[in-house]
Formats: sequence, C-alpha cells, structure tokens
Amino acid sequence: MKTRKYLIKMMMTAVLLIAVAAVCYLAVSPVSASESPAGFVKEDGETFFYKNGHKVTGWLSYEGSRFYFYRSSSTASGEKHTKGAMATGWQLIDGEKFYFFRSRKTESGEEHAKGAMATGWQMIDGVKYYFYRSSSTGSGLSHTKGTLATGWQKIDGYKYYFYRSSDGSHLKGEMAKGWQTIEGSRYYFFKSAKTYGRSGIMATGARNIDDRGCVFAADGKLLKTDMYGWYKVNGDYYFCDRKSGKMVKDKTVNCIKIGKDGKAVKDKYSEEKIPVMIRAREIIGEICKKDDSIKEKQWKCYEYVAKPPYLFKHYPLKKYRDKYACFTAIYANNILNAYGDQDKIGGECVAESAALGYLYNELDFGTVYLCDDGGHAWIEIDGRTWDPLFVEAKGKQWYNRKGYAYRALNKTEI
Repeated sequence: MKTRKYLIKMMMTAVLLIAVAAVCYLAVSPVSASESPAGFVKEDGETFFYKNGHKVTGWLSYEGSRFYFYRSSSTASGEKHTKGAMATGWQLIDGEKFYFFRSRKTESGEEHAKGAMATGWQMIDGVKYYFYRSSSTGSGLSHTKGTLATGWQKIDGYKYYFYRSSDGSHLKGEMAKGWQTIEGSRYYFFKSAKTYGRSGIMATGARNIDDRGCVFAADGKLLKTDMYGWYKVNGDYYFCDRKSGKMVKDKTVNCIKIGKDGKAVKDKYSEEKIPVMIRAREIIGEICKKDDSIKEKQWKCYEYVAKPPYLFKHYPLKKYRDKYACFTAIYANNILNAYGDQDKIGGECVAESAALGYLYNELDFGTVYLCDDGGHAWIEIDGRTWDPLFVEAKGKQWYNRKGYAYRALNKTEI
C-alpha cells in the first residue's frame, strides 16, 4: 500500500517538473517567423507593415505600389503620428509633396490600394492635380516619381500649368484653367474637354474663346484679341466678324479664302486687298465715334474721300483693270494710302468710289460693289448707290440714292 502511494506521488512530481520545464522553455525560446506578424497589420485603427518581425518605416515598394510609413512621431509639416503607421492623404517628405490614397477608390472611380502613392492625373477633393509618373518628364527635366507637379509641364504632348503656390483662389499644384497671367503674359487653358478631350490644355494658334477671336503664339502667349475685321498678326492675316468679333475659319470672306487654322490664304489678290481693308478699318476708328449713327459714319467716310485733290493716277480704268489681281484695292490705295507708297494722296472717280467702298465695307451694312460703265465709277449696296465725284460736282442727290442713272457694264465685289 505504502509502495503504491509512493509511486503515485513520484509520478505526479515528474509530471509537474515536465510542465514547469516546458513553460520555462517557451518563455526563453525565440518566436518562430511563422508566428510573427507579417505584411499589413491593423493595430488600434492604424495600419503597419511588418517585415522579419519588425515594423517598416519610410518607403516601401510592395506589389507594384509605393507606400510610406512614418519614420518618427512627428512629420515635416508638424503633425503628430504613430511611428511606423502607414501614411495617407497629403504628405511632405524630404521637402517634396506626395499624396497617398485615403481609400481604395478615388474620386474618378479608379481603384488603388489604400495608402498607395498617387501618380499621374488625380482628382482630389474636387481639384485636379498631376503627380510625376516617372523620374523624367516630357520636357526632359528630372523629378522624383510621385511628387506633386507645379509650374509648366508637358504631359502626353500637351502643355499645362499648375499653380506654384496657394492663395485664396487656388491651391498649390492645382491645374490652371481659363485665362491666366503668368510672368506678365496672358495665356488660356481650356476649361472643358470639348476641344482636345482633356481640360487644362494650353491654347495655341487662332481660337475663339467665349465667342471672341484670339491669336496665341506657339508658346501660348496671347498675341491679339478684341478683333473686328481683318488683322495682321505675326505675318499672317486673320478675320473676325465685324460685329461679333468671332474668329472665322474655313470660309471665304471678301472673296478671300480662310483656312481651317484661321489664316487667310496668301496670294496676289489677298496680299493686295487685305492691307487696304485693314487701313480702312483704322480710318473708321480715327474719324468716327463709337456712338455715331450709321448715317453719321457714312457721311464722315464720304467727307474723308472727297477731301483729297482730283488726280489721275491709274487712268483709264480699262488699262489697269487686268493689270492687278485686285484692282479695286489699288485704286482705293490712292486715297487711303494703305501701302504707305503715296507721295500725293488723291484720285479720280474710280479711286474715290473704291476708297468709299472699302470704308463702307468696314461699316458692314451690306455687300459693297464697285460699279463702272467703262469710264465712270460709283458704288452700290443693296440697290442703293453712292457717287462721291458726282456728289461734289452735282449735289447730294447722287448720295445714297435708289438705283442709278447709268447702266453698269462691270460690277466688282469689294
């Protein structure tokens, strides 16, 4: 009996010793890698990344995305964070600005890993930004991948501008749209994607902005706007509607063809005619007031062409009609001096009528025709006629009259 009790006691003691030994062994033995936290781990509402049993800090590349984990408890912006926690939202890192997705889905509907570094175009809180996709841009400059783009940028062949700093009207890095003054020059960036399929692209060439004609240089600088009629800009001719100011493209105006780019086709006819129309527009601005009635403007134009002396320069008409590509412009130049080549301003009936016709053409109250019977000339607009020489010699009954006393053998549109 004693022997049995003794054996049981010895067995229990052995079991107890084995248990204590096991506990001690576990307490001092290292935790195997399989039992350590690994990868993304959420702790107390924050996300960490464990590698080899340790929390990662700083940059991490994982499955094609870049992440950032706070190196310390305070960031460059002064905000407080848990060291090692995954960064989301805007972050200033080593002096450069980055954005890390706050959620898996962006405002544009694209899906990304939460906390992944943003690259390319991003819409954040309703504002459009661009983050460098690589370390070199289309302009050839080097940048850190993922940093916020500011200033001028060439992206996919188009030029954009991103604000360099924030103020009450925009944020740093925000894509510019609409009219902008940059370093003293005016630029325009398309507000919608209608023109190029993207908004924010810098305008170049001849454009209608808000139904107003504008000409931009290749570098985007505004060269000319507020145009009514013909203008010469950087050696090319453009036409904007004389009433609305809208740029005209791919049409024929004043018998001159205009291309899809807004530029007039240059040939002998247009080179002779357009400078005279430009000078006629300038003269209208010099002799007429904006609030003058159309009748007042018409009379002031007549007085302008009637003032110079009667001179024979290109006479007779039949001798010069076919000598020039646009004979009406050559005759009008005798009085308007559009080419700056007239030592003596003046002319006969054809010159006076042509000059008056070009001035009336700029007043834009009807299609103007220069009429002649082989020797004498006058102008006609919508069935009414003006004969400046006869007004001087015979009276005002030859001014703005219905029909004409003589039959026109030739009728040429101005």
